[in-house]
Amino acid sequence: MGFEANAVSFDPQYQSDTNLYASAPGIASAGKNLLTVVPTDIDGAARTTTPSPGANQYSAAALTPLSGNYTVGVGQTYTTINAAITAMKVNGINGAVTFLLRTQTFNEQFILPSISGSSATNTITFQSQKFCCVHRCRATSVSSII
Repeated sequence: MGFEANAVSFDPQYQSDTNLYASAPGIASAGKNLLTVVPTDIDGAARTTTPSPGANQYSAAALTPLSGNYTVGVGQTYTTINAAITAMKVNGINGAVTFLLRTQTFNEQFILPSISGSSATNTITFQSQKFCCVHRCRATSVSSII
């Protein structure tokens, strides 16, 4: 009873499968003040009074959450759907986000993980510029219109 009162459950968004440096904005300052016990991270960087959980200390202050419309395709804001998802994973969102997919073939597979800042109002939409299909993702559900 009460064991999970201070727990957080969040994808740490490691840099790769072998480079385990976290970058998730939602947990950048989610740790408990343990400066007297752990004053520095694994690389010797000073911890803050609200540290990043895990081995490395990092700040989400330099990250800019996404909000609004972005175009995905050759020569656009994001060249692939996966690049758009990576931007959301790294930066989070702070408003509704729509990705307009250019008229081209996107031959890729992706998993849309939990995105920091997404909610029932801060939705994520992937939409064809020709409006042939729409895919909306919400914090607790996914809906498709094809």
